[in-house]
Amino acid sequence: MKRRDFIKTTALGATGAVLGAQILQAEESKGSVAKYKIEAQYSIDFDSAEHTSLFIPMPSVVASNVHLQGNHASYKSMLNFGVPYLQVDFLKSAQKKQVHLSYEIASYQLNERLFETSDFVAMGRYERDDASVANIANQLKGTTPKESVRNFYAFIKHEMPKRQKALEGKENLPKRESLPWFATISQESMFVSLCHACGIKSAEVQGLKLGQNSVVKNAPRVEVYLQDSLLAFDFQNNHKEVFIPLNRHKDMQLDSALLATFGDAFALVDGRDLGNYESKLFEKRVSYTIV
Repeated sequence: MKRRDFIKTTALGATGAVLGAQILQAEESKGSVAKYKIEAQYSIDFDSAEHTSLFIPMPSVVASNVHLQGNHASYKSMLNFGVPYLQVDFLKSAQKKQVHLSYEIASYQLNERLFETSDFVAMGRYERDDASVANIANQLKGTTPKESVRNFYAFIKHEMPKRQKALEGKENLPKRESLPWFATISQESMFVSLCHACGIKSAEVQGLKLGQNSVVKNAPRVEVYLQDSLLAFDFQNNHKEVFIPLNRHKDMQLDSALLATFGDAFALVDGRDLGNYESKLFEKRVSYTIV
């Protein structure tokens, strides 16, 4: 994987902008190529704010024909710690704040990544490296990395739910450390923990899933990088849906806010999380078409 430079552009005006290619374009592949056009519309109906910022996560793959329109005052293309995003700023106005973003991604580019390989080696905050995880990894380890990760997936997919169900009604144990390993970790984080215990590069990636009827959903999946291939594991049983990766970071710092994950657009109103206000003040619609 090679890191691709993020192209920073300047605003062309408050009413509209054309960003061009988000990441340096890869050479076009031969043959027929499916392209997915993502369209996202956001509106914030908050007229008393002095300053409003909207943060929109962008794909960590090559995107073309990127367009941004709206009544914003300015925007910035950002790349922090391998996380690409747009920061769109609005000034005080009685007018509803609106943004329309669109971009296209070719199918053959879906396996490209902005991440450095080293990002998949470091332990994340939500993963574990204690003895219990190492013991499970050793028991499930196969003769090859590919066999190992398939064993991990089967174990987490089928065994973890049984153990978690047995815990129902026992969440209020006197001490948190009394809880078994499977009580306080997600399936994705456990999968990555097992991979790292065996020296296999892996990460939980936030992204967009393209479902039926042009529906776009925010969802995570686990990606494993082997020497000769990329393997993707989905614990939500939607393997056939196209997945557009956004980023793999958690605890993402955006201005005055610290996000547990950054898979969806996020807004600050005078430095305060818009999520603290009525949900009807922030509307979004994300859809896709095949072009």
